[in-house]
Amino acid sequence: MRNARIQRDAEFISGWKNIANYLGKAVRTVQRYETELGLPVHRPPGKASVIATRTELDAWIAAGAIRETLARSQAVVHPLPVLTEFKSHIAELHRLRQQAQGLRTAVNGSVNLLRTNLQALTEQHYFVQSSWEGNTAAAVVSVDSKTKKARRPDALP
Repeated sequence: MRNARIQRDAEFISGWKNIANYLGKAVRTVQRYETELGLPVHRPPGKASVIATRTELDAWIAAGAIRETLARSQAVVHPLPVLTEFKSHIAELHRLRQQAQGLRTAVNGSVNLLRTNLQALTEQHYFVQSSWEGNTAAAVVSVDSKTKKARRPDALP
């Protein structure tokens, strides 16, 4: 009697239709169980059909109650708050990018103005390095347009 039970448990069920009949479900439902819930079916190499053992199917059915309990106990994270936060971060990113572009433009304008002013200043004055009481410093020296001689701007004419 024990041998008959072992033989019956080890029997393979072949094909979706027979597996569906064993479980009392439709073929499409059983196929969905395989993809979504991990129904234990096997595909022998070189064959288009599927097979399953009664033992594996019975164990899978028994584990179904455990799967349902675990699925209910796991907290479902609603994606809406995460999506809303993500969208706000993207909006902030765009705002900061526009602000950085504006600042870049302002810095470029300031650099160009500085270059223009320095160029005008160098055309009118010489920058010379002078030493006074042991301290070396840069001094601005004006060029007299009539005599073409350098003189310090703070010196009396």
